Amino acid sequence: MRRLLTLITAMCVIGFAGVSFADSTANISITVQIQSLGVSVTPTSWVIGAVSTGSSQNSGSFSVTNTGNVAEDFQLNTGNSDNWNNANATAQGNSASVNLFTLGGLFDTEGTHNFAANDDVTNSTLTASGTTFSDGDATGVNVGVGASRLLWLRLGVPTAGSNTNAQTITTTITAIAH
Repeated sequence: MRRLLTLITAMCVIGFAGVSFADSTANISITVQIQSLGVSVTPTSWVIGAVSTGSSQNSGSFSVTNTGNVAEDFQLNTGNSDNWNNANATAQGNSASVNLFTLGGLFDTEGTHNFAANDDVTNSTLTASGTTFSDGDATGVNVGVGASRLLWLRLGVPTAGSNTNAQTITTTITAIAH
């Protein structure tokens, strides 16, 4: 009898050793990060100097960088100076005239910059697209984290004006989530 009990005990131990039991709980790990938008521009100024009335002035490139943690689209708007107003304050496609300037913005690669009416920077914020602030080879759209785009500006100087003092025009670049 003792042998039989030992044999049964051994069989039970061996049998239970191969059986696994399901867990009664399971975990889901959730990782989240708050969206952060950011933009930087280098250089931060464009000093043109004295120019002729009615002329157009092209800037060098400005490097606009996504400093946020999500893909971004860039927006542009500009204000008036002390004595000049934006000819395209409310709508694109106008020309410089007396005390009215124009400002074009174009995300582009190195090379020729083909400014068009849809590149006019208004006093209202406009979002870059495949056609707005772009001539097709670069855009301010879906800019990856840490990525940069080159931006060129073109100033249309008023055809005449009542003030010959230096004017400062502030252009703002805003980042929005793509």
